[in-house]
Amino acid sequence: MSERPGILDLGAWLEWLWPTRPEYKPGRIRRGWLLTVYTLRRWFADGCPALASSLSLQTLLSVVPLAGVLLSVLRIIDPDLGRQFLERAAATLSPIGAARTRQFTEVLF
Repeated sequence: MSERPGILDLGAWLEWLWPTRPEYKPGRIRRGWLLTVYTLRRWFADGCPALASSLSLQTLLSVVPLAGVLLSVLRIIDPDLGRQFLERAAATLSPIGAARTRQFTEVLF
């Protein structure tokens, strides 16, 4: 069904845009579209949005305590070392500027 449907045939348009049957020898652009449709269908059928959100939450819940433990150990070893580490991390990870980064680290230390 690689031919375009008539203007008023909504069912045929939906079948053309979101095909449910295989097509024999589609053109280059159509092949790209079919690959995109297949990828989106598999993405949602496999539950990828839920998996992505759970992985993000697990990462957040594991990185934040690790950062707290790391800062506590650095603070015990040398308070200036902990402040320098936090200042470098804040300068690297955020675009807030050097003055705001120093204010941020002074509040935390």
